[in-house]
Amino acid sequence: MKSITTVLALLENQEFCDEGLHLIREIATFVASSPSDSVRDAFVSQRTIPFVEKWGVPPPHAPALVDPDPARPFSDAVMSGKWGIVPIFAWTTDLEIRRAIRRIRGVVRKMHRDAQITHRAQKARWLEDCGYPRPAIASAVWGRRKGLRRHSKEQAMAGLPEDVEREWYEKYLGQGREPRVAERLIYKRAQGSEAPASATVRMAEHRYEEDLTRLNAALAAPVPSEPISAALTMLYRVDDPAEVRRGLVALRKALVPPPVS
Repeated sequence: MKSITTVLALLENQEFCDEGLHLIREIATFVASSPSDSVRDAFVSQRTIPFVEKWGVPPPHAPALVDPDPARPFSDAVMSGKWGIVPIFAWTTDLEIRRAIRRIRGVVRKMHRDAQITHRAQKARWLEDCGYPRPAIASAVWGRRKGLRRHSKEQAMAGLPEDVEREWYEKYLGQGREPRVAERLIYKRAQGSEAPASATVRMAEHRYEEDLTRLNAALAAPVPSEPISAALTMLYRVDDPAEVRRGLVALRKALVPPPVS
């Protein structure tokens, strides 16, 4: 197996990135035609094998790894309706602006905008596909130097507060456990099932998958935060001239509401 550093260096190789992006787009186009699972798997395998044979690793799932584009988050936000516009006219009051922002925030939830969080999770997901263990990924991607292995029994118990240890012990005894069994369960629970660095990678991937699921759902069915951005999202998404006309009509209505009778 190649060193993890050598594999990460492929993301700086333009030929690798170009071929990876072409393959990602080809697979995405095919999957969009809604083939059966068996047909999809056969197609992906057929297209991926030559790539793996040439480069020694599978292509990344995330296009951003091979085609970094700082405009992508903004495009995704517009396409999914996760944005809003507050029109300010000469007569717009500060109170009306604050109310409009609160209404938009009810749909467009605030999130931490740190591209590195997503980028690291995408790298971790790809490196796991390449066969690297999570501690090695935490070291290469997050720069972790500690917590790469599970704590020893002594380390785990040293870091466990006495009141917590007592609470667990009494709980296990209350369940009818023998004292020796209760102690063993406490050791196991204090150690945890994985190294802290592995947990870092696992949770980052989990949050990334959750964010991706929410984004895909919003792309499939954008929820309007207010009429103007909703009309612009409609225009941004369509190619059909008739749909463009409908979007322009909606935008005009949103910008210039009918007079109140």
